[in-house]
Amino acid sequence: RSPPSGVHIFGILSNLRNGVVPERPSPNDECYFCPGDRLWALLLCCWASIPEDRPTISTIQAALDDLVDTSEI
Repeated sequence: RSPPSGVHIFGILSNLRNGVVPERPSPNDECYFCPGDRLWALLLCCWASIPEDRPTISTIQAALDDLVDTSEI
């Protein structure tokens, strides 16, 4: 699927810089990507406004590996 019309990566990045995280897509929406609970939680951590609160790349990799192993991605 394609991203919903009107969704632009630069707009998302600009919003993140201003502390505005994207709304979580719902499986009922016509979305191209509807993350599960654990992936959404990881995304929220990665979008933390304070850099020190964000997970390290090794933590992200471990979390993604676990999600793949459990077929949640």
